Amino acid sequence: MMVGAKTYSTGNQLCRLSKDGKLKITTPPCLLKKFEAYIQCDGIKFRYGQEFIDIALTPTKHKRGKEYRHGTEKAVTHRFVRRNNKWYLHTTVELPDIPTISNKKNGAIGIDLNVKSIAWAYCDSEGNLKQHGQINIDLENKSSGQTTHILSQAIGQVIDLAVEKECQIVIEKLDFRSKKNRLREHGKRTREMLSQFAYSKLADLVHSKARLSAIQTIEVNPAYSSLIGMIKFMGLYGLNSGTCAALVLARRSFRFSERLPRCQLRLFSSSGL
Repeated sequence: MMVGAKTYSTGNQLCRLSKDGKLKITTPPCLLKKFEAYIQCDGIKFRYGQEFIDIALTPTKHKRGKEYRHGTEKAVTHRFVRRNNKWYLHTTVELPDIPTISNKKNGAIGIDLNVKSIAWAYCDSEGNLKQHGQINIDLENKSSGQTTHILSQAIGQVIDLAVEKECQIVIEKLDFRSKKNRLREHGKRTREMLSQFAYSKLADLVHSKARLSAIQTIEVNPAYSSLIGMIKFMGLYGLNSGTCAALVLARRSFRFSERLPRCQLRLFSSSGL
């Protein structure tokens, strides 16, 4: 691990990475006889996050006392990991501040994860449904990497819609208790399959992708969102259970009440529910 500092010209004193992909590693004194003053590697490019590393390496002057020192926009920290007789470089930078383009007055898009699809519903600031849909996914017998890729592709479509609408995205706020309540709304077979889903991975992808697209992400309590959605909105809008739940999540970001009509409450009371 070579911790960076933005007061140096490449964001790091001992491990210097330039925008053209050249990496110079300062040789420790004990190895100077075997190697020269530094070891250089060329063609260093990252598949993900290269644009943020380039931003971090932007030359900037930093004031130290009465003097100015040439440095970078952000510190650049490098970590070398050896795995299967190969060396891997992990580079970390602080993400730049990105002002959001989303606005609450433009409505919200709710996202609901189901067994074979990601359902979404877009409502305006008054809670009225404007658009809805679902993206088919297949996570059965998939590796963690494949699962991440599939979810990432699906979430990307929803993010694009949020950018177009300039609205916020609403997802489930997951903890152990709320997850148990969420799974009680489904049958045993569905519960077993949903319990294997990467809920945390989905949330991480939404947060990261939305942040990069300057979209705000809001987490709400998901308790009984499917049940309430089916009772209140399935017949009204002709939605399936997933999009109903997504609509409830979107509406909850505006703190709309989802109380059931008295006739339905009496029905549940008489049925012993």
